[in-house]
Amino acid sequence: PDPLVERAVASLDAQDGNLRILALAKELGTSLRTLQARFLAAVGMTPKEYARVRRLQALLRTLDGERTAIADAAARHGFSDQAHASHDVLRWTGTTPAQLVRALRSNPDDAHALRLAAAFVRGHHSIG
Repeated sequence: PDPLVERAVASLDAQDGNLRILALAKELGTSLRTLQARFLAAVGMTPKEYARVRRLQALLRTLDGERTAIADAAARHGFSDQAHASHDVLRWTGTTPAQLVRALRSNPDDAHALRLAAAFVRGHHSIG
């Protein structure tokens, strides 16, 4: 494993992805390009994509564990608005936030796509 990438992942995880990648590179004492290239090689996605996934996981954990509005959860987790959060939820899970919330709050085993979405919410990540 790449120690620089491990530190980057730890920082992104600690902040649920709510961290600018340029700031992360500066924090790690490296250039943005170096961070992007090494991260992509080690993780298979860019640091920005990884940060988006971590923010989305945090959003979905909130929706899974709390009775809160999607817009409120989106704002709490750094999305500019509910539409951006909805777009990411649909892109990464294949379902709308409303469908996902209903599935998480009632029967997460309803359909294949919703099972995948629930696994994404409740799953763990690792690199290496």
